[in-house]
Amino acid sequence: MKVSILVPMYNVANYIEKCATSLLEQSYDDIEYIFVDDSSTDETLFVLESTILKYPSLINDIKVVRHTRNLGLAEARNTGVVNANGDYILHVDGDDYIDKDMVSLMINKAIVEQADIVVCDFYFDWGDKLTRGSQSWNPDGSIFSKMLVSYSALPCVWNKLIKRELYEIGKITVPAGLNYGEDLVTIPKLMYFANRVTKVKKALYYYVQSNASSYTKSKVDKNIVDVQILYLNLTAFFKNQNRYDYIEDITIGKIRKRLEFFIEMDYQYWNKIDKLFPECKVKITNMNKFTKREQLMILLLNLPTLFPLRFFVVIYKKIFSNN
Repeated sequence: MKVSILVPMYNVANYIEKCATSLLEQSYDDIEYIFVDDSSTDETLFVLESTILKYPSLINDIKVVRHTRNLGLAEARNTGVVNANGDYILHVDGDDYIDKDMVSLMINKAIVEQADIVVCDFYFDWGDKLTRGSQSWNPDGSIFSKMLVSYSALPCVWNKLIKRELYEIGKITVPAGLNYGEDLVTIPKLMYFANRVTKVKKALYYYVQSNASSYTKSKVDKNIVDVQILYLNLTAFFKNQNRYDYIEDITIGKIRKRLEFFIEMDYQYWNKIDKLFPECKVKITNMNKFTKREQLMILLLNLPTLFPLRFFVVIYKKIFSNN
């Protein structure tokens, strides 16, 4: 079984050598590597090409595609998929890196269990320490898809080995221009068409947190716009599948994403976040699907001012940063 590893890159000169090395030294042999440079303005391509030269036996398995202008993460992902020829696809961001056995463990799991999608756990790489992240999942693709749209399971694209034909069956692409949430608008759809999902119960992906200029950590105003676009897209997709039972899960996902924004974004953006998804006002009697933390935040949002919520977020961040 051939695996296509797709790597979107934009100004990751400080990270791409470690990323590419971790890919080119995989213990699994049948891999094609597709690097998509989204018109970087730094030394990304030079560093990548210098790294590739260290692996002459793999030259014929490597393709570097360059966008002539910066098109964004969505189009970089789409370009990678269009150029892929493998039976399965693995996405790896250009500032991250993976365990040397990631492909081998995941593709063997896919073969043995005849799975369309294989997931794994991952590490957050903070530079001075690693913390483990766990991927919630379900073997039934439709149930897992609902978990993803409700944001009760992480929708990240990079810890999932995906059968390439799922993209073709569902005619699935990332909406052009979407830099934030491109995984959330894509993975639930792919999962919906998956007959079987399984998991390698190891952390195999290293998600680097130090790149402040990454696609998803910049352009905060656009992120708020992007998240509205992606939920409109998801809603339209599942309505088109006549799966109106997804709407409640999408609504829960909107509320969770809004709460996440309050925690992640600076206070200067809070008024914009407060206006996000006004149709998702939660009744106090309808909060059993949320965690205790989420319930408290929702209660605070129902107060006339945002100051109590701000106080809670400050305390929450302080506690979280100490763990």
